[in-house]
Amino acid sequence: MILQKSIKSLQLKLNEFTMDYDTDTVTNSAFTQARRNLNHTAFIELNQKAVVEVMYSDDNIKLYKGMRVMGIDGSKNLLPDSAEITEEFGQISYSNDHPDVKGSHNYALASVMYDVLNRVAVDRVLSHARAYEVNLAIGHLEHSRENDLLLYDRNYASYLHLATLCQLDQKIVIRCSAASFKEAREMLEGKCSNSQIVTLKPQPNQLKTIEANDLPKEITVRLR
Repeated sequence: MILQKSIKSLQLKLNEFTMDYDTDTVTNSAFTQARRNLNHTAFIELNQKAVVEVMYSDDNIKLYKGMRVMGIDGSKNLLPDSAEITEEFGQISYSNDHPDVKGSHNYALASVMYDVLNRVAVDRVLSHARAYEVNLAIGHLEHSRENDLLLYDRNYASYLHLATLCQLDQKIVIRCSAASFKEAREMLEGKCSNSQIVTLKPQPNQLKTIEANDLPKEITVRLR
């Protein structure tokens, strides 16, 4: 019942459902109360077992030069206003130039690892509104394979993330902004070749984190 999409009222859908399956009538209040007791991990397991594993058991899946193409990205999701949700996911403040327009909304950060050729979410997580999307992206790597090509937007071009991916020998394509690395900025400004192999090093204030995670203190990448 939960998995069905409909524009009809909940009570009308419940009535149709009970008629189709010849069961006792259920009120929308009873349904809502019962739904609160459902463990959300049931949907995670259902996606993995009934969708992801079944799809990849088929030899006809789409690949790019023998690789799965996995896009990883995150987005803020507006959530309902309740004390429980605020405690679990937190809030983000908003304001504009008008002094009376300000406040805060409940939000969560959703991060998804998506097979862009086969159109299926391999892994998805809903985290605190102020979670760091790079950390969530690193968590997706336990669902990656040797023959994956990982795609990221420019928000993921941090040294910590790149060093983690290089250490795991992942194949990656990441957009870089001018604010990411000096080498990228110089290329975008036309000061050097638009295709080059460079060695990146972390900022001094990142060394402690790099050492704590046993990550390389320099990595070699191609900028194009």
